[in-house]
Amino acid sequence: MSNLNIIIHREYVSLGDDVDNKTINMEINETKTFKELTKDLISKNYFPNIPNRDGIWVLQCKNEDLLAYVTKTNQLYPVVIVEAMVYLKEKGSNELTFKYFTSSLKRAEYIFKICKGLRYYIYHDGYSNEYDSYNISEQQENLWYEEIK
Repeated sequence: MSNLNIIIHREYVSLGDDVDNKTINMEINETKTFKELTKDLISKNYFPNIPNRDGIWVLQCKNEDLLAYVTKTNQLYPVVIVEAMVYLKEKGSNELTFKYFTSSLKRAEYIFKICKGLRYYIYHDGYSNEYDSYNISEQQENLWYEEIK
């Protein structure tokens, strides 16, 4: 069984959060999924505790979403299902970044807009379970849709 050394970065989210280096190196085996990788990082307290926030951490490789971690509900929503090593070798990268969204509304807006406001793309691109969990009203979607027209 082969292993791959990966580099994981995380955005800073507050003034006190910039004290420690947020970049870590980790070795993964060929069966490790992005969901398992994120669970490992959660168990090691890699993500800061931000009181009264409903933030979402999104794991990305080359700005492509791989998984969303909703801190308020402790839910993980994979966008990419394939094993991490397979994906990273295919992309020619060993670096991952966790991007922070300050609220579920901001994350839902991001998904809605990158999918051009179309349910087909939200489903096809792997976002449907996550997006549906945010319970966005039709009125809000209409406002976003007007912005992207």
